[in-house]
Amino acid sequence: MGQAPERLSPLPELVGTYLLAGGDVGKLVEALHPKDIEPNWSEITRYIEGRRGGARQQDGIKSMAVRLAILIRGGTLEKGKPPPEEPGHNLNLSHRIAVKRKAGVPDKQIYEELLIQLGLSEDEFPWAEYRRLADLGLELP
Repeated sequence: MGQAPERLSPLPELVGTYLLAGGDVGKLVEALHPKDIEPNWSEITRYIEGRRGGARQQDGIKSMAVRLAILIRGGTLEKGKPPPEEPGHNLNLSHRIAVKRKAGVPDKQIYEELLIQLGLSEDEFPWAEYRRLADLGLELP
């Protein structure tokens, strides 16, 4: 593509936000990628998830966002020690839960609202997973 980053704005910001919030990369590629060119799925995945081990190890957008969240929350990153492996959308959900709890909203109500907002069933987003994310207590600035 070869376009200067400032000429793409706000697309990079929107793509990053969408993916970190748990958006479906397949739908994103379907909507934005030229139809006459085959998507390079290995490169797309590498930039989202990163690549582990070997000389070409690289952090993806998700692990970089986790590290940034740790630093913003006052934590430290030790060299050689990976950050907690928690997908960005889980960090986002934990934050949403923490904010609602702080506002005095009961857990059952938060859970039911999330099911509706996310368009998920109780099988797809079980109560136990809600409790796990709620127990993270992550309230981002």
